[in-house]
Amino acid sequence: MNYLKCDQKIKAGNNLKVLFINDVGFQYGAGIAQFRQVQSFLLKGYQVGAYCWNGASHMARAVVPNGVDRHLWQGMRAFPELHCDRGCKEEDIVKGLVAAVTEFSPDLVIVGNLHGA
Repeated sequence: MNYLKCDQKIKAGNNLKVLFINDVGFQYGAGIAQFRQVQSFLLKGYQVGAYCWNGASHMARAVVPNGVDRHLWQGMRAFPELHCDRGCKEEDIVKGLVAAVTEFSPDLVIVGNLHGA
């Protein structure tokens, strides 16, 4: 993930792979705002996924706007085990998240609210 790589892909007309991260999925004000951002990236033709710590009840919400290729949406993945309330150490949270992000292999990561996660 670096600015020049993203800039070069955009200038070449290639689509980005974007990962959004927050704490509670698409719930509440910040989650709803991130939901709208996800939709805007999908409308642009970018491949998009999202990670959260807790948001399973809101993962089934329709994300892909009408007329957009459904394959662009990579889904929401929850990591409830990577949380200080579960006794997870900070360094283990970071390692787990870095491993998951590396596996997704995004061009760009956008991080929202994390509230103690």
